[in-house]
Amino acid sequence: MFQNTQIQQNVLSSPFMLKVFWLVWYAMWISAVTAYLSPEILSAVPFLWNPIISLILLLWIIFTQKFWATKEPLNLIIFTILAWLLWISISPLIWMAMAIDPALVFKAFTATACLSFAAWIYWATTKKDLSWIWWFITMALIWMIIVWILNMIWPSSTVSMLVSWFWVILFSVFIAYDINTLKNYPENMAVMAAIWLYLSIFNLFQSILSLLIQMNDD
Repeated sequence: MFQNTQIQQNVLSSPFMLKVFWLVWYAMWISAVTAYLSPEILSAVPFLWNPIISLILLLWIIFTQKFWATKEPLNLIIFTILAWLLWISISPLIWMAMAIDPALVFKAFTATACLSFAAWIYWATTKKDLSWIWWFITMALIWMIIVWILNMIWPSSTVSMLVSWFWVILFSVFIAYDINTLKNYPENMAVMAAIWLYLSIFNLFQSILSLLIQMNDD
């Protein structure tokens, strides 16, 4: 998350908040189009089938954002590519859900929207500073990655179900934290703020969809 001790933590201005939220909505539209056209995209750009290549591109974008986040229009172009790559990466999961029951994708989207809205309502009504949660969710994320890797080595349907539930809870907390920390960003960092918020929403959707697929299989 973006932290800068030299920036005074003023109250978030409405234009900045609206810009961040509009960027997130823009990324969602890009994601919807990408998910719909993913077979054609992957046929035209076959190297994106390789998860390692996609992961490298995503990590490069995320970890170099401080160098391009304030440079217009480059920041919007790279932000668009990020949203595009994220949904290309989970296209197989979406296809699996569509094959089982097309309604699963709609249910996952609806649940993600409701949980994101609930997080926004909590942020809008609470006066508490949620910055202390960062250490908790960071440690929880590390532990969950370790459990996820161990479950890949020694598969267990029960553990997979519990992990999916925990991912849903964890990324819901991430969204509340990301929205709460929007006030820490300078005015020219709207794209960076939108990246972290959108990553949390994307991961929440992915976690819910994975959970629904597992519940449907059971």
